Amino acid sequence: MRRLSAVFYAVNGVGAGHVTRLLAVARWMRRYAALLGVQLDAVFLTTSEADRLAFDAGFPSFKLPSKTLVKACGMDPLAYRALAKQWVWHTLALLRPEIFVVDTFPRGSFGELGPALDLVTSKAFVYRATQREVAAQPDFQATLPLYDLIVVPREPGDAPLVPEGARDRVLEVGPIVSVERFELTPRDLARDALGLPRDGRAALVTAGGGSDRSVDLAAVARELVARGHHVVIGAGPLHRGPAVVAPGVVFSREPGLGAHLLAFDGALAAAGYNTFHELALAGVPAVLVPQPRLADDQAARARSGPPGLFVVAPDGATPAELAGLVAALPSPRPTATRSHARDVAAELLRLALSPAEVDRAAATLDDEALAARPAGDERDWISLLAQVARGRALDPSIVARAAGLAGASLADTAALAKALLWRRGGGPRERLSWLEASLPHARALGCVDDVVRLIHRVAGQRGAAAVPAALAEWAARGASAREALAE
Repeated sequence: MRRLSAVFYAVNGVGAGHVTRLLAVARWMRRYAALLGVQLDAVFLTTSEADRLAFDAGFPSFKLPSKTLVKACGMDPLAYRALAKQWVWHTLALLRPEIFVVDTFPRGSFGELGPALDLVTSKAFVYRATQREVAAQPDFQATLPLYDLIVVPREPGDAPLVPEGARDRVLEVGPIVSVERFELTPRDLARDALGLPRDGRAALVTAGGGSDRSVDLAAVARELVARGHHVVIGAGPLHRGPAVVAPGVVFSREPGLGAHLLAFDGALAAAGYNTFHELALAGVPAVLVPQPRLADDQAARARSGPPGLFVVAPDGATPAELAGLVAALPSPRPTATRSHARDVAAELLRLALSPAEVDRAAATLDDEALAARPAGDERDWISLLAQVARGRALDPSIVARAAGLAGASLADTAALAKALLWRRGGGPRERLSWLEASLPHARALGCVDDVVRLIHRVAGQRGAAAVPAALAEWAARGASAREALAE
């Protein structure tokens, strides 16, 4: 099996944005690589204290302490920088990745990546919207031409500075979001997962992955409860301090809250990259409280949200005023926002694999195919899709395994039939032959109507004798089958 090595470099001091964004891309790279029969050996190098996110996503990570923690512990910053630079250089020299992906800071957080960029085969930089005074710095601009690919996840009003000699390497995409629309948990199930009642209004109160303390989340939560809301405080994986225990309030440090956003009628949130775009994708209205950051202009992002969905909180608003704004938000509504992580993943793979093969994987592994996946490890599901993509007939053993992955759920197995059997090419005779061999599993796949239509079509073209007796007898047992055959 072909192996492909990739290293993702995520530097965080306060939030979890950089590592979360790169994880979204890495997941799609792993999906596409698996479909192509390629083993992706992806590793994260990070200073994020939220390195558990990589563990939860199934990626190994090597960890340095963040500058924030180093400062808080009183470590000598010069000694830390010297150690960190050597650690990064030696780690990359040992790993020697074919693809190296860096987020937000092209030279690293403290210039550690300059010499290290010569140690990798292909280099890509994710150029998230950055404060202009930071992006305009000479060393920032001088480093951009060293990258083979510059990914710009554009936001409204964002005009990234790129030197003329590197502009032909720019790929502009939409937002890179940690969750896909097909991964959003339905409202009732999301409320069950969060421990919320299914009835009544629910609000999310969060200050992002770093749980910034500029807003008194507990006070806002209490005000919302007094207004009849159920409240979840999303403290974030980097929260430090005691949990909030109060009637009507669920306190959560758990990652992955983005998948459950349909549980909420409204939110009070920071305007960090991930939180902003996750709320927009889920269509959850929100009151946004921009936070000051070195490289991230949250105030500009907050003003650029979907019209009528987001409200920017006034400076100095009290908890009662913030709760009042949340209570007055409109109802959730669908938006056009989607994640472009898959587009970035495909372009990264094209640096090392055949572009035609990557195009084929991107066309095969669409939302419909992934939405039909059963619960559990999706890699087994993609392995099945890979067999279809490589033209292998769906023999009964594959279907039996697929039905086993889907469990006893008729909805899952019916979706499996659509995703695997009926999306695959081949004429009626080929499908009938497959169905005859797979008859023990056909009922579990819940595709009676499709079977009947095929039987009727073949009988009309080639005569009733062309239909295998076992299939004709099986189809005739259902009311829909009898009606179709009587036409």
